[in-house]
Amino acid sequence: PSEPPPMRIRKLPDGSKLADRVTWEPILGGKFLRGEYEASQGGKVVRTEMTVIGWDPQLRTIAGWTFSSDGGVRTSVVVDVSKPGRWVVETRGTGASGVEESRTTITREGEDALLSGREVRKEGRWVAAGSARKSRQAAPATPRAVVEAWFAAIGKRDCEGSLALGTAK
Repeated sequence: PSEPPPMRIRKLPDGSKLADRVTWEPILGGKFLRGEYEASQGGKVVRTEMTVIGWDPQLRTIAGWTFSSDGGVRTSVVVDVSKPGRWVVETRGTGASGVEESRTTITREGEDALLSGREVRKEGRWVAAGSARKSRQAAPATPRAVVEAWFAAIGKRDCEGSLALGTAK
């Protein structure tokens, strides 16, 4: 196994600092991806998560399941790939703060970046909740094949099997 990536330090709105990292690896013959997230404050781990992403043959789309150290569970489903270079993922989960629904739109920007915008459902409507830009260079700890599989899959209308590394359609 390779060394875990270094922690990324972020300043939170209250002025405190959060150190976090995420790692991804193909599992079960490359048919699924497993992601592990860890966040620390003051040298103490405050949150961990494990995510498994793969093809759901019944729904005929990519789906993900996330389990959090606070007991939370989220299910995510790719609900729209109708526009080339864009995916829309809807998530529903439960945790310490109750039930939450969110929607993330992931858009490919050229050959080297993805832009994601997140919304949460409040009182029956979608409300913006942040955005992020990720480049291939910004994910050095992610196995190259995993990154390439994601970039190859974004924008494909028929994404079945696209997470099976080496067999992206």
